[in-house]
Amino acid sequence: MNCDIETITISDHAPITLTIDMGRESFFKYWRLNVSILSDQKVVKEIKQNLMEYFQSNDNGEVSPSTLWEAGKAVIRGKIIEITSRLRKARLEQQKSLESKIRELEGEHQRTSNNSTFLELKTDVNWMNF
Repeated sequence: MNCDIETITISDHAPITLTIDMGRESFFKYWRLNVSILSDQKVVKEIKQNLMEYFQSNDNGEVSPSTLWEAGKAVIRGKIIEITSRLRKARLEQQKSLESKIRELEGEHQRTSNNSTFLELKTDVNWMNF
């Protein structure tokens, strides 16, 4: 942390600057597209629809094509980040649900030694290893 009193220029008040180091390293990180999401046709359709809506709303003839394109890339990047976040959240919820079901089936199988419970448990475990 650093605090300085600057020189008085226009008025009789001196500006004070405060610099706080939050302990974060500043570095530039490139965003990279997770191309695996493009194998899902629903995702591809959603991205195409968003691009079409963006260009229909913003291509009014007053914006240069390069500005329109650069802004479009930023919009679609945000949309792709949103989609991947939504997919990741859904996948984690599904995983937690399966893990909970497996724990329940393991407990039931230990109590009853029922063969059908074991087969259901085996199916769920194999499904998790997709």
